[in-house]
Amino acid sequence: MKEKEKVKKSEIELPKLPGEIMEDILSRVPGKSLMRFMCVCKSWRNLFSDTRFTKMHLNRATEICSHSPHLIFATATKLYHADLDSFDHTTSLHLPFRKRPVKNLQLVGTCNGLVCISLNSKLTYLWNPTTRDYKELPRQIPKSRCRGWRWVYWGFGFNPISDEYKVVRVVTFSALDKTEVHVYTLGTNSWGSVELGDIEFNIDTHGRWLQLNQSLGNRSLHWIAKKKNMAFYEANSTILVSFDLEEEMFREILLPESAKKADVSLELSSFNGFLSIFCSSCFQSLEVWVMKDYDGQQTWITTFSIGRFDLYVRYFKPLGFGNNGQIILTKEFEKSIYIFDPVYKRIRKLRTPGHPVNAEIDVQSLVSLS
Repeated sequence: MKEKEKVKKSEIELPKLPGEIMEDILSRVPGKSLMRFMCVCKSWRNLFSDTRFTKMHLNRATEICSHSPHLIFATATKLYHADLDSFDHTTSLHLPFRKRPVKNLQLVGTCNGLVCISLNSKLTYLWNPTTRDYKELPRQIPKSRCRGWRWVYWGFGFNPISDEYKVVRVVTFSALDKTEVHVYTLGTNSWGSVELGDIEFNIDTHGRWLQLNQSLGNRSLHWIAKKKNMAFYEANSTILVSFDLEEEMFREILLPESAKKADVSLELSSFNGFLSIFCSSCFQSLEVWVMKDYDGQQTWITTFSIGRFDLYVRYFKPLGFGNNGQIILTKEFEKSIYIFDPVYKRIRKLRTPGHPVNAEIDVQSLVSLS
């Protein structure tokens, strides 16, 4: 009887998968793993930088993130990352474009895996933490026509019509009652000015780009603003405005009646792809309103209302939504992030190295800055 021949592993030929099946499999792999796979072969390296594959991977990553979100949040000096599933620790994010300690870090926003950061109110960067690519925005912003004390508010978003990423800089001169808007476009790597004419409101918060299902909402930045010639404590003085990144113009969006009260603070978010607003009062409750018909009549419906005793915390600020409608919160003057389940009335707490100033849902993507 003949002995069985030993076959070397190196001589075994593995079956080759069709290209479209391989791409489908790889598009479901986390972005940071794909970055490690770049050294496997030249064809994979070329695939991961292909625009078509990048968009396919982004769509899959966004879908996964909606079920298992990751949080990126900022303190006054650093950026951190937290997994909302495990919710057991935070990871400090290294900024490759900054060697010295940062004194005034501002998280402008996140969009499709890109992060916009302002340092010391002077330098602005776009950064992809997954690919580690970054870009410093030009410092040659159009000169202001006004002089005097000013407030600067930012927004960062994506226009799916032109396939462009834009940074919006809103400058308000309170003494002169004037507002200027400058828009940076990544594709041209340049700033431009937007002629507003006379507007009836003043921006007083940073803008939010929200992952919305509606076509008009998905290409817009949103701001909470104040009507001119009205005191901040007056009812109906607060309004919601959007900035269309395609047409580069502001629109006012009607608020629900309970959001127009003087003693209510508002925070914007996205709930299952719809524009939503947290309406909170220090002495009453937290209401969540959702707009289901953004492109039409812009009607609001209330999804739930949470009493103060349900939350077990008195002074809190909602940051957004996590899994299955869970609410992400911070507590005033405390180095912690909370996740509250409004159905089971349960709350989880995660200690953070510093007080979270703002936070955004993050997704791992291969989106290029070039």
